[in-house]
Amino acid sequence: LVNQLRPDVVLLDLMIPGELDGLATLARLRELVPDVPVIMMSGKAGLSDAVRATKLGAFNFLEKPLSPEGVLLALVSALELRRVRREARALREDLGLAAEMIGVSEAASALALAYAQDREVFGKPLSKFQVTRHKAVDMLREIEIARVAVHYAAWASAVDAPDREIAAAMAKAPAATAANYVTAECIQIPQVAAVVVTEL
Repeated sequence: LVNQLRPDVVLLDLMIPGELDGLATLARLRELVPDVPVIMMSGKAGLSDAVRATKLGAFNFLEKPLSPEGVLLALVSALELRRVRREARALREDLGLAAEMIGVSEAASALALAYAQDREVFGKPLSKFQVTRHKAVDMLREIEIARVAVHYAAWASAVDAPDREIAAAMAKAPAATAANYVTAECIQIPQVAAVVVTEL
């Protein structure tokens, strides 16, 4: 049921009737919807129950009789936590894509440069020719520009900076540019040998 409803927050009594008690239900909720805050409540709980609930992942533990102010404060705090978790997940997804593009760029450039070191033209490794070195520097420059953008976006997300969403969106552009540029340059490195031969 909780998977279908996807609540923003759950209020859960420690002493609920049925097969599972409140703590067992809490443990099950943590498995099914780990990002949903759970507020536990009880009129008969001791300190050990509150500690167990916290260790199982309860956001808060309220003692009965409940006060409207206490419940409201716990709900507002839990909803804020839920909002922040959603934002953080969205930012991680955005940054994950950009970071993945940087990883692809690094791997492609490493393979191309390894090829250039192994491939010889007139007894000289292809990596020793100026045109190959220029391509290597240009590829590394594009990768570093993208890496700086992603690192800034990650920092902005970590410190909850006001521009964190814009930074995450902007990190994608240099990462995509680097991936496109680097893969195009990597394809050209084997062709450098042909250029070198024709220029000689």
